[in-house]
Amino acid sequence: VVTINVMDDSAENWENIPSIGSPVSNTTAYILNAQMNEIPVGGVGELYFSGAGIAQKYISNEQLTSERFILKDGTKYYKTGDLARWRADGNIEFLGRSDNQIKIRGYRIEPGEVAHAISSLDGISNAAVIVKEISDANQLVAFYTSTEDLEPEAVSQALGLKIPEYMIPAFMERVSNIPLTANGKIDRNKLAKIPLSQNTHDKNTLIELEGDIEIKLGEIWKELLKIEEIGSNQNFFQLGGYSLLAIQLISRVKDEFNVEIMLAELFVKPTIKELTNFILEAKPEDDMATIIQFINNGDELIF
Repeated sequence: VVTINVMDDSAENWENIPSIGSPVSNTTAYILNAQMNEIPVGGVGELYFSGAGIAQKYISNEQLTSERFILKDGTKYYKTGDLARWRADGNIEFLGRSDNQIKIRGYRIEPGEVAHAISSLDGISNAAVIVKEISDANQLVAFYTSTEDLEPEAVSQALGLKIPEYMIPAFMERVSNIPLTANGKIDRNKLAKIPLSQNTHDKNTLIELEGDIEIKLGEIWKELLKIEEIGSNQNFFQLGGYSLLAIQLISRVKDEFNVEIMLAELFVKPTIKELTNFILEAKPEDDMATIIQFINNGDELIF
């Protein structure tokens, strides 16, 4: 035992996911970055321990011993492989395993941290997040149980207030329970077999496409993202777009409208409405009238 958390309040007032507490008296905890420098309160890093309560080694496993027990500046640290952060009250919040990190759309994401954020939302009882290949790309898929009738779109919107947009799962499914293995761990194989609803993309707040440019861009997005519904307010990357699809989108915009857009620009203008405004601002009015005429005729533009 290296940490302790005393919850002396009534069980009804406990958090969905309590902290793992603070170190016991003969142990020191650290939350460090990849260079083993301490991370300030609230920042996410890897959890290490040192002190009298730490073991000396793994028996008959020198490789694992060398990986986990690290000597630095005369202190022996135990590298847990857990992601965590300090809370302002001095307790440690466990977020998941560092070896579960995956890369999606150029960002490193810890599914456990996303699941923890979902579980912290009002009305959510439990949550799990897995990675699943959908439309030839890895996507985050979240499953949650709730005490209230919370639709996936509402959960996605609330989650957007807690974590960056790139961490929000493309798919969310409300389930009656999170399946567990015989050892009490989340059964990710069973979760992966649960049929998914359509991509969670605020279906209740779709803004209808208007004008020839938005409609044409909508057709391109549907083709690239393999979806059936699209609104002018939806985010290309939140719908499942990733860097390779973004490059294809940029190429299609160049072919259809003779307008060049950089990838960095697409990240800050990721909706059809914003992209349409960019195209309109990039082309003189007379040129746009010609382009729209060609679009309506179904012709191919040659420049």
